[in-house]
Amino acid sequence: MTGEEGVLHRFLRCPPIRWKIFAFLAVFVAALLLILYLLQVVFLDEIYRAITIQSVKDASLTLAEHIDDQDLDSLVEQIAWRDQLCVRILDESGQDLYSASTLHNCVIHSLSPQILHQQWQWTRREGGMLEFFETTDSPAPPERMEEDFLRRFPPSPVQQLIQTRLVQREDGSQVLVLVNGVVTPVNATVSTLRVQFIWIAVFLLAASLGMALLLSRLISRPIAAISQRAKELARGNYGLTFPSGGCREIDDLSDTLTYAAGELSKTENLRQELIANVSHDLRTPLTMIAGYGEMMRDIPGENNRENAQVIVDEASRLTQLVNDMLDLSKLRSGTISLDREVVSLTQTVRDIVLRWNKLVEPQRCRLTFQAEEELSILADGLKLSQVIYNLIGNAIVHSGPQGEVIVRQLRRGDQVLLQVADNGPGIPPQQLPLIWERYHTSRQTPGEVGGLGLAIVKAVLDLHGAQYGVESVVGQGSTFWFQLPLA
Repeated sequence: MTGEEGVLHRFLRCPPIRWKIFAFLAVFVAALLLILYLLQVVFLDEIYRAITIQSVKDASLTLAEHIDDQDLDSLVEQIAWRDQLCVRILDESGQDLYSASTLHNCVIHSLSPQILHQQWQWTRREGGMLEFFETTDSPAPPERMEEDFLRRFPPSPVQQLIQTRLVQREDGSQVLVLVNGVVTPVNATVSTLRVQFIWIAVFLLAASLGMALLLSRLISRPIAAISQRAKELARGNYGLTFPSGGCREIDDLSDTLTYAAGELSKTENLRQELIANVSHDLRTPLTMIAGYGEMMRDIPGENNRENAQVIVDEASRLTQLVNDMLDLSKLRSGTISLDREVVSLTQTVRDIVLRWNKLVEPQRCRLTFQAEEELSILADGLKLSQVIYNLIGNAIVHSGPQGEVIVRQLRRGDQVLLQVADNGPGIPPQQLPLIWERYHTSRQTPGEVGGLGLAIVKAVLDLHGAQYGVESVVGQGSTFWFQLPLA
């Protein structure tokens, strides 16, 4: 398939939206014109004929149903003028009881007494109702009335529909109801409508073309602009805002793509920061291990206990970093489940504070634990210990040498609140929503293991369904806290 054939095939398989709009609108207008043509031109005569016939039948039936009404004369006049009919109601002697005429060529008002008498006989023989057309191209009247009737009324291009009906009155007498309607030829009307239809068709086609072009321009232009910017987004240009299109659906799409671009930009920044921090945090212990190992290998007298301890410490730090990364990945992927049990929060915190005090004793950092009573919670003891350990470690790092960290356990109704407060430099307000992200603070707090401590805290507390947060004032320290129900 050549290039031009490929473009044509693609166009036919998935045409642009402007051509789809035009095609749909053109089909709609064509269908509308076809319906108008059929109703106003092709079938106009049949429709008019059917309506007239039905009006004669309905008038005859209505009169028969109200034959004993006191205001029958008013009803006769009303029906005659409303439907442009002639009406006669005769008694058995042939005398008019009620009569109304609105047609200048009415047949039933021109009938002789002899033919009216025959009408009684013919209607009675036909079962009480008789209808026929007085035309040359319609079925002939019954043979018994053809000669006299057609001699009296020669063929006419105007169709005369006559219906006669015998009706029994309440007093037992019978009356003959005659209704006469005229089916006027509509050839001239059809010719007029045909000319009007041509003008209407031209106008509608032109209007549909203009409307299709306008709609396609209004709808396709913002979609094309959004598509173009989406291609730029796919190439990594995340600093984009997508244009609105003047309608709600396109505006929603634009807002969604703009939001997606912002989120992708954040993800990209996080990825770059992640690579930079991971490479930095991994490189430091690896460099120390490699450097001390080479020194112990190449320099006589350096293969001593102190240098070996440095290698062990850096290897432990590297192991801790890798473990933290694995733990955080498992927590965020949802592959870790909680092993809940009744845990003494007071004793758990007391043990962790005791271990930390031994570690920070050379730094002369004061670490105290305040608790008024022994409290227990239902939690995963191992993972909760990791949370407390990371919060205290984070506070010690920010407090620095000779700093002060206070851990408080408080009871709040059926909840227990644990606070870890330090007297460090504090956190700027604009940074507070970001401190829970992984690697966000790793460069500012090199003592924190890999910058993953608070991210792990957040993931574990979310898994427990706990409430947590941080309060900080620049220059006055920070207080991290979480709250869980009592067991």
